[in-house]
Amino acid sequence: MAVALQSSASNNTTLNTRHYYNNLETYSLLWLGASVNSQENIDAQQKLRSSINHLESFKQSDQCEKYIRSLSSPDRIILIVRDRLGQKLVPRIHQLRQIFSIHVYGIRKQKNQC
Repeated sequence: MAVALQSSASNNTTLNTRHYYNNLETYSLLWLGASVNSQENIDAQQKLRSSINHLESFKQSDQCEKYIRSLSSPDRIILIVRDRLGQKLVPRIHQLRQIFSIHVYGIRKQKNQC
């Protein structure tokens, strides 16, 4: 689903062009998680597409961040992120205009639990 990104400027142009031709919606759903392609997550993604058709999935936070930053400011992102990956990504992107909402999922045990 997601495009492998490189750091060249021409790839950002290609990514933006691909985004505009494939997504005419204002809102896009991004799913970031190491097990994004598990059957359980695929089932959830299919259900979510009934509300927002454009969904991109990523396994690595740096690719997801590059994608978000490549979007124009009128675009709006709803991000679903696994708690472990969210710790790294959310502080770097939460202030971006493109971010509409961030939903963190996963069970995180307290470090101090016995």
